[in-house]
Amino acid sequence: MTRFLLSVWVSTTLTACSFAPQLASQKSEDESPAPKASSTSTNAHRKREEPPELKGPLSVEGAVDRALTFHPELAASRARIEAATGRKVQAGVLPNPVFSATMESARTEGKTTADTEYPIGITQSLPIGGRLDKAAKVEATRERRLLAELDQHTHEVERQVRGAFAAALFTEDALTVERELLAGAEESAQIAEERVAAGDAAGDEQARAELEAARAQISLRQAEMMHKRALIELRGALGQPELTISELTGSLETTLSLPAMETVLANLEKSPVLRARALAIEESQARVLREEASRIPDLDVGFFYRRLEETNEDGFDVGVSIPIPIFDRRQGAIQSARAEVLEAEAEYKKAGMSVAATVQSLYWKLAQELETARLFREELSPRSETVLRAATERYRAGETSLNELIPIRRDHRELRLSYLKLLRHLAVEWAEFRSLLGTAD
Repeated sequence: MTRFLLSVWVSTTLTACSFAPQLASQKSEDESPAPKASSTSTNAHRKREEPPELKGPLSVEGAVDRALTFHPELAASRARIEAATGRKVQAGVLPNPVFSATMESARTEGKTTADTEYPIGITQSLPIGGRLDKAAKVEATRERRLLAELDQHTHEVERQVRGAFAAALFTEDALTVERELLAGAEESAQIAEERVAAGDAAGDEQARAELEAARAQISLRQAEMMHKRALIELRGALGQPELTISELTGSLETTLSLPAMETVLANLEKSPVLRARALAIEESQARVLREEASRIPDLDVGFFYRRLEETNEDGFDVGVSIPIPIFDRRQGAIQSARAEVLEAEAEYKKAGMSVAATVQSLYWKLAQELETARLFREELSPRSETVLRAATERYRAGETSLNELIPIRRDHRELRLSYLKLLRHLAVEWAEFRSLLGTAD
């Protein structure tokens, strides 16, 4: 009996292999290989590693590395990829065979087992329409889409970090400007006090100098508050709100070089946003094929050993059953899947127009701001430094009054702050430009 059941099991397995589609691990000829997960991806069941304490100053590249390693949004994206990988494996697995043992034709009178039959066997469900293969393709495409979305989220997190870091650097530089302004105002107040005491200036000059110093003190306090808020926003962009940042290193003045507009537009399809949208179309198309394949019902094949007590003989049964697709032909699911393809295609076109418009707008804005920054750096700032230095020396020598120095000092402060704001905008917009194009330059 054991030998017979073993032969039945082997026959069932061979039949299943002949009817079943290829498993998801086997690639079809027309299927493109799925991209590998990022080396920084972690299994969903693992506990998220806590970021280490920050030792020493924080650079922009160090901030980006910390965010890409420990940001909870990216950890969630990696967990979704792990889940999709598991679904891909599961989608290509054959259903388990069903073992059954029954007692048939048992008598209610007399000896119960006199003419009783004991069928023992296995039933195997066989997907014959390629449903398993197409279901695995859906999950494989979903995995590739989630990988593309992880790339998109990675660039977005990097953009946020670089923008927040630029804002923090701006507030640090603004603090330097305000401290220098306060030092100059306090020096002028000291000089005015000495002149009034010596009878070389009217009393209102000292009052005006002290008023200017008080204004500079208020501006410094406001700059300190701005710096604290900028550090809070930087910690938020890092996804590490409890991180202690004692010092930042780096400069807003960096060398940026825009590629030709033709090159930008030619590589626009490589944008992480558009790659994710394109894979969403493929995933929707794969769903249509899966639902169409599901119209063909599974074939159930059964093999049973039967013991005939009446004649003391052995026998076997073979059965085949298949549902008749009269009412449920997956018509609603197919219609829904086809509509999702149209939606995904429309979303791709919408995203393409949005990315193209934003990239071109940023391109020309960056080009203009780069030229403006060059004029600040090479023309305005040196001349402003020269004018302020000369006015300060004349005031120290008693050749001019405070009425002449104060406007020059204010103009110099505004010019420096305007230059720093321009550099901050450049850094933020450059980060967005890189994020949209998916570049690391």
